Amino acid sequence: MKCKNSHVHKSYGSFYTIWRLMRQRCRNKNNKYYGARGIKVCERWLNFDTFLKDMYGSYKRASKKYDGKLVSIERKDNDQGYHPTNCKWIPLKEQSKNRRYNNYFTYQGKTQTLAEWSRELGINYDSLRNRVVRRDDWTFGEAIKTRFRNRNQKIIQYTLNGKKLKVWLSIKEAAQEVGVHESNIIRAAQGKLKQSAGYLWEYL
Repeated sequence: MKCKNSHVHKSYGSFYTIWRLMRQRCRNKNNKYYGARGIKVCERWLNFDTFLKDMYGSYKRASKKYDGKLVSIERKDNDQGYHPTNCKWIPLKEQSKNRRYNNYFTYQGKTQTLAEWSRELGINYDSLRNRVVRRDDWTFGEAIKTRFRNRNQKIIQYTLNGKKLKVWLSIKEAAQEVGVHESNIIRAAQGKLKQSAGYLWEYL
């Protein structure tokens, strides 16, 4: 869709460029972070005039807030597309810092966002993010395989009726005995799963 009055729109400078590049990366099916993932620009924002109406005021306020520094459009939820309730403005430098843990990470042939890995493995998101950001000398595999302290915590095993069965010295030991991945027991103990392997679990 060719934009009408593009010569007028270009007078908005970097704001117009932000809109153009936003559409471009979402339409590019070879872009694994956007188009290939199905990340889209909402129908309303396919037209520059409505994007201008929705976002130019907040764009100018953000630029003033950050002392005239260049700002960039940022999605609040990286699993959603570009639409009015999911976007905000942040300094361009801040967005660059965020990219390391907002990007996708591949481990054993599976690629996900850091948030998705956090949910799947039952690892606290902030703990995992800090490890990935601070330990540049680690691969992502080393970051998730190296034990976090909560995997070594004692754990209590209960029947589904609430009868206490056993206190395990570590989650690893319990997982090996009942035949499930450690992350499932962790998620059950955190209340993210109702049960794991047919049992209730609680940190000691």
